[in-house]
Amino acid sequence: MKMRILSGALLFTGTVLIGVPAGATNIGNGMSGPPDVLTETGTLLASTGVLPFSTATYSGTYEAAVYKEAGGTLDFLYQIQNNSSSSDSIDRATAASFKGFTTDVGYDPTFNLPGFTGTVKPDTVDKSSTGTTVGWNTVPPGIDPGTTSYVLQIDTNATAFMAGTFSMIDSRTFDGVGYQPTVPEPASLALIGVGLLGLAALRKRRSSNK
Repeated sequence: MKMRILSGALLFTGTVLIGVPAGATNIGNGMSGPPDVLTETGTLLASTGVLPFSTATYSGTYEAAVYKEAGGTLDFLYQIQNNSSSSDSIDRATAASFKGFTTDVGYDPTFNLPGFTGTVKPDTVDKSSTGTTVGWNTVPPGIDPGTTSYVLQIDTNATAFMAGTFSMIDSRTFDGVGYQPTVPEPASLALIGVGLLGLAALRKRRSSNK
């Protein structure tokens, strides 16, 4: 099972962006609440492609993807289709790990990942006490057999990502692959540092020539 990476490396220019995404209503550790209605406007960086899942009571397909916003921060998207042959609905989905990052959690009713057409929204969202796990909950009957979730979305302040986990939960649990945020690698930070030193030297030369 291979993930499809559309951008081999994230390119960084200027300073590292640590700010909160514009218009965000972030969920803190150990908190829950209604989902935000989000809009995806970023550029696709990576996708798992459409993957199958199966338990004793439900089966279907899902996809995880990472999008980069114009400001450099990353959004993590997931979408689930429950097969019509399933005997159970899917009431909860979770993604990990988001510890140490801000998370605006919700869904996008106007956007679909390739191969999906969503109709089911989550009713509540939550974040574990450690900040590791982000979840979406749908009041039963949930994502019924033969239906598809809206895009489940997490807008973050991360600027880099790595492989993570995505899970679906009802009477049975399925654990699959996904993506999670991470801090930039030291090599990337070194490149940023070199760039900043270069800018400082250029400004110093310009000042001395005045």
